[in-house]
Amino acid sequence: MRSHMGAVYALYDTGLSVMLDKRLMTQNLDDGNVSVRIRPWRGSSHIYNIPAIATHQSLTPIEYLHFQGKQCVLVTSGAVALGRHHLGRDPKRSSRGAKAALGMAEMVSLYGHLFEQCDLRTAAMLLTPIDFDDDHRRAYWRKALQDLMDQGVVPIINTNDAVAWDEETYNEHHDPEAPPVRDNDSLAARLACELSSDLLLLVSDVDGVYTAPPGSPGARFLSEYEVEDHEDPSLNGHSEDVSFGSASSVGTGGMESKVASAEWTVRQYRMIASISFGLVLFKAREASVIMNSSSAEARAKAIDNLADSLVANQAEIILANTKDIRAAESAGLQSSLLARLQLGPSKIKTLSDGLKQIAEQCRERNGHVGCVIDRTKLAEGLILDKITAPIGVLMVIFESRPDCLPQVAALSIATANGLLAKPGSEALHTVRVLHRLTAEALEAAGLPGTAVGVFEGRKDVQRVLGYGDSEPLVDLVIPRGSPKMIQSVRAAANEAGTGVPVLGHGAGICHVYVDKQADMDKAIHVGKFMTTCLIHQTTDGVYFMWPVWHQSHSSKSFTFTVDPIHNILEQVSAQ
Repeated sequence: MRSHMGAVYALYDTGLSVMLDKRLMTQNLDDGNVSVRIRPWRGSSHIYNIPAIATHQSLTPIEYLHFQGKQCVLVTSGAVALGRHHLGRDPKRSSRGAKAALGMAEMVSLYGHLFEQCDLRTAAMLLTPIDFDDDHRRAYWRKALQDLMDQGVVPIINTNDAVAWDEETYNEHHDPEAPPVRDNDSLAARLACELSSDLLLLVSDVDGVYTAPPGSPGARFLSEYEVEDHEDPSLNGHSEDVSFGSASSVGTGGMESKVASAEWTVRQYRMIASISFGLVLFKAREASVIMNSSSAEARAKAIDNLADSLVANQAEIILANTKDIRAAESAGLQSSLLARLQLGPSKIKTLSDGLKQIAEQCRERNGHVGCVIDRTKLAEGLILDKITAPIGVLMVIFESRPDCLPQVAALSIATANGLLAKPGSEALHTVRVLHRLTAEALEAAGLPGTAVGVFEGRKDVQRVLGYGDSEPLVDLVIPRGSPKMIQSVRAAANEAGTGVPVLGHGAGICHVYVDKQADMDKAIHVGKFMTTCLIHQTTDGVYFMWPVWHQSHSSKSFTFTVDPIHNILEQVSAQ
């Protein structure tokens, strides 16, 4: 089988795509080098480059996944190239359509033979742009495709190059927001979204995305290509120019087509689920186990590293924060929220000092982990100890306060918990820098950098909480923000029905109780910030407390009711 696959790749110069049970990968069959684009669920998206895999192994995952109960689809091209191999290159003797017709028959036969060795059946389907744009035609082939997958057949899909469909690219029914189906990159992207796939994996004979065509002067390899809100594929998320070269001599796509198709796909948030997002969740769970067995000194060292890193990387943090502030100002964010969003040198210094204190407490008290807080003798030789332990994985949701991330990260690290942080959209640039520094601080202390994860999509909260019979991916949710936000998180947790507790904070000091033995000076001071006060009926301090409280709340809606000694208040008020 593998020797056959090697021959196949020598003939094909464009793509193969595989859909895995609502997971669609697209691989271009060339020399077997792999460039993978993966999109987080919402917000910032990334395209990662991973090491090459041998092309002759490309069908092996399909076989494995199929017998794991996954549904698989191949999107492949190369019919013209294969037809040229049989009919020759002379355009006068054999047209492109003739080469495509013969090549497709040969290609389907070859795939059928290869999959037969894996005990898999195949079927062929040829599509053109109008098959996507015409509602009736789209419904027809979608039904056929789903029927094939439901019966365990692996569909092989290609564009129908034996007919002239160039004019269909911009037909009257074409969706202007969707990429024209010009090649198998765009075909795979459209299929991925049409079939509500979870993953689109694009593979090329080039080992990744470069700032210029590989081999040209100054071309640099990009380990990460970030998809921002703009639509220009020549700019990645780091505002770095990318110059694309031409496609291969027998291909119609090229790297620019792959990147453009990947970018369009990742923006279809309702369609492509996040593989990266899922990895963040599971890595945080795995890391929490390691954190649980780590020493207090290692955790404290990580927090110290982060505190030092904040000061050392102050310029980068402020630069990212400036981007967030400018965007927030353009969006008309309230001045009070802008003040929370801002991170200046003094605020960073204060934040760093606070982390140092957390690190010191972690050393002194072992992060409050493994502490015996109660001991009960149940019988002779049988002692029951109540010992503090990490919760597991926490999800903290906060709004426009980027400094929340280092704070909650430090507390999670000290207490040996994993953390998933959901920042407000206003602070994304700043949070990304802070998150990177946090991961580096953990790794420098010998701890997993994945112990603190960040996700940016609002709808991701529901996925984290799980739903129905699905397993929740966190053990406690802590929303920090407006009462409306906290209420919405609680509602989402209740709707999920998976039992994940939500620990929401209150709006401030609401009730104060003054006991008969209370210090009156302290009570008077605390009472200035209260909403409701309860006083022990034998407390004589009401004579002193009422005038001060009444004066401090004179401009507010304030009611002071004491029963059954309301007559005392009347006497005091009359004085």
